[in-house]
Amino acid sequence: MEVRESHASLNGRRRRRLGMSVACAVLALTWTATSARAQSAPEAMDADGLGEGDGPRPWAENVSAEDQAKARALFKEGNALIRESRIPEAIAKYQEAIEHWDHPGIHYNLSFALIDQKESVAAYHSLQKAIAYGAGPIGEARVARAQERLELVRGQLATIVIACDEPGARVTLNGRSVLTGPGEYEELVLVGEYQVAASKSGYLPETRDVVLTAEETERVELELFTVDDMTYSKRRWSAWMPWAVVGAGATVLAVGGGLHANARSNFSSYDGDFDMLCAEGGCRDEEVPQLTDRLDSATNKQRIAFVSYALGSAVLAGGLVMVYLNQPQVFRRDEVDGQERTLTVVPALSPESVGVSALLRF
Repeated sequence: MEVRESHASLNGRRRRRLGMSVACAVLALTWTATSARAQSAPEAMDADGLGEGDGPRPWAENVSAEDQAKARALFKEGNALIRESRIPEAIAKYQEAIEHWDHPGIHYNLSFALIDQKESVAAYHSLQKAIAYGAGPIGEARVARAQERLELVRGQLATIVIACDEPGARVTLNGRSVLTGPGEYEELVLVGEYQVAASKSGYLPETRDVVLTAEETERVELELFTVDDMTYSKRRWSAWMPWAVVGAGATVLAVGGGLHANARSNFSSYDGDFDMLCAEGGCRDEEVPQLTDRLDSATNKQRIAFVSYALGSAVLAGGLVMVYLNQPQVFRRDEVDGQERTLTVVPALSPESVGVSALLRF
């Protein structure tokens, strides 16, 4: 059997690591944002710098001169808003500029503005695009700074991969719909606690709580089951066993009835012969040994018959109780105990006695 740590213990330790990761990353990014604002003049790209670069410029391919000009103008407005500490408005201007020209230099400035607003996921993507072409569009110093910031931001992020093979299943991440099965969804997210859920009409919903730590990739596979899938019916014993006990009880009663009938016949025969042989003055036992033996046999058979009635009735009643107790019961599939119960019933008959032997194994 595979030994696993308890879910509560594992999540507790992961939460402690998560707290330390977030604290360190927040301190680092706070220092970074402060440092970036203090050094914004030498670090930031300016609008004129977007046109720089010797030789081929793959970041400018298929971008018209008109779009480049619009991007520069919007970029310049964004830089002005940064100097006025109007960061959210600057981010909007940078993003609008990128729609005209997806330039690494615009992403470079945008990434620092996003870090300032603690939008780490967006900042991570912008930093990656800022260094995508190396030093050509932004210079070696800015590439080095972007890589430093990228490492710091990465410490705040994790990747979650969600898979669900059920067709038509709706999959959500923290209540936000991200996938309709079958399929797989992957997202870069902030470290922290997340709830992943899947649902579909006619199926039991599935919900998972996930704790993500820094630079971790967590895969969550969701399966949906119907009520029938998640339950099973089970009897205490095999279906035939209680009826076998009922049959054994009925057999013992039948044997007792036969013995009783035979005893009554013997008594009747004894009475007739006694009246015929001993009508005049009676008889002593030694004078009619054949009648004495017949009377003893009839008496013994009658006793056995009465015992058989009592035993057979008890066995029959027990069998009927077992039939009732052996009705199918519904269990969850995670409640299987793996134990087998067996009942062995063997009738015990002899000329002088009748009974049953039963063995129940748990």
